[in-house]
Amino acid sequence: MGDSGCNGYAGTVTERDGTFRVGSLSTTFVLCSEPTAAAERTYRFLLQAVNGWSGDGSSLVLGTDGRDLLRFARFVPA
Repeated sequence: MGDSGCNGYAGTVTERDGTFRVGSLSTTFVLCSEPTAAAERTYRFLLQAVNGWSGDGSSLVLGTDGRDLLRFARFVPA
């Protein structure tokens, strides 16, 4: 489960032998204004293209074929 800015989403994730895959995603249908709606579509598209991951303790990087697609910084509450 996650939140892509305006809508929530859920789907399956599998990890096997260093391969990371995101299955089909279901989403809520809240009407978002642009550019938030475009950013959400891009984020979900990239998320479903991921087939690998790496991390260094401060960030998680999801990618495919040696290309970084999404980078998540570690959140440290104040």
